[in-house]
Amino acid sequence: MVKVQRGTLLSSDEATVTFLLLLDERSVGANKFIVARLDSRHVLVKTDRLATVKTNIAARLASTMWDEGDAAAGAPAPAHA
Repeated sequence: MVKVQRGTLLSSDEATVTFLLLLDERSVGANKFIVARLDSRHVLVKTDRLATVKTNIAARLASTMWDEGDAAAGAPAPAHA
């Protein structure tokens, strides 16, 4: 029997794809969102989970970004996980 599933192709850098693979690995059951890893820069994700994936990427970027305003305020650069 063939199972059909709607997916969206995401293209990104290798670090972001690795981050997404880690998130998916930690997800359980219906919360899993990666349908297939195509190569080091492309993954197919469930279309209905795309908003959650984008939110997770945005949160990750926000937690690792540092700008000159932060330096002026004396804030330390973020630690990379």
